[in-house]
Order: sequence, then C-alpha cells, then structure tokens
Amino acid sequence: MAKKILATLDDQGLKAMDYFFSGHRTMMFREKIETPDEMKGLTLRVTPSPALEDWYRSLGVNPESISLPDVYQSAQTGVIDGMEMDLDAAITSNFNEVTGYGALTNHMVWPAVMIINKKRFEDMSEDDQKIIEESMAVASEYATMQRASQEEEFKKTLEDRGMELYEIDTALFKPHMKEFDKKYKEMDPLIKEFIETFRK
Repeated sequence: MAKKILATLDDQGLKAMDYFFSGHRTMMFREKIETPDEMKGLTLRVTPSPALEDWYRSLGVNPESISLPDVYQSAQTGVIDGMEMDLDAAITSNFNEVTGYGALTNHMVWPAVMIINKKRFEDMSEDDQKIIEESMAVASEYATMQRASQEEEFKKTLEDRGMELYEIDTALFKPHMKEFDKKYKEMDPLIKEFIETFRK
C-alpha cells in the first residue's frame, strides 16, 4: 500500500525508491496535558503539512508552522504552548529545556523518502538500476531498524534531562480520528484505501 503511494510521484518526473523511518511524532508541552480536551485553545508548533494542521485543528489546537530554528525561543517565551516533535530532534535542539512534558502519542510515523530523477534513472543500464534498487532496499532496512532501536535510548536521554514522558489513552482520540478519516477518505481513492487498510 505504501509503495502505491510512492508510485504517484512517477507523474511528477520522480522515482521514489523506498522509505526511511525517522521516528514517531510526539506532543511536547510547557504544562502537562493529559487529554485531548485539555489541548483546546493551545498553540502548538506543527510541521507545515495540511493533513497535520487539520488533525490538530480537529483537537481544537491552533497549529503554527514556525521554522525549526525559532521553535526553542517561541516555546521559551510562551508564543507557543508546545510542539509536535520527534524524540531525537527534541534532544539535539534541547527542547526539553522549554517543554518539560512529553506525551508519547506516537500518532504518526515520520518517514523520509529516497527519490531519484525518473528520467536519469531510466537512462541508466539495467545493471546500474539493479545496483541502486538493491542498495536502497538494504539502506532502508538498516536505517529503519537502527532508528527504531534508538527510541528507548532517546526516551531515557530526555528523562535523564528532567523531561516527564507519559502516555495519553489513545481511545480518547477516536472521535477526532473518525472526523479526520472521513474528510481524507473523500479526497482520494488511494487515501481511502490506505486508511481502510491500516486503521484497524
């Protein structure tokens, strides 16, 4: 199913080779938030993506697409109440210093996609194409397993720095998920198929 989505890049002159796993998205707050209802009215830094922004709006959140270098100061000064972030970025940017609470919602897998110019790839010999495809498959598997194994290490680092990490009951998000899914199913048959395949 995910490969079908990658294939849609073909019409744009690109060839998507494979995915890398770049972590789970979590929610980090200046004050402890334990339910979706408590998020209403908060301003959170969200990666500029229509789907992500819609998701947060369904929770009653005001999503702000602040550039990454400005996020620390925005949280420090109270311009935002928190952020959506992956754990390793929180570590490297010291976001634990300005958001003391991390909700391990894992509401989204953060992918990276390996892309090559489609025409350049097709102009290569079959042997070269095979080398690239096999190399990308190996790199994807290695990077995904390596990155996934680091999640617990990243949690410990943040906790050692004083951040409180906790989980929010995923059942509390179900009404918002239904609203989100309904909207996005109507946008594209491929999105509909993806949601119905994986939203079990």
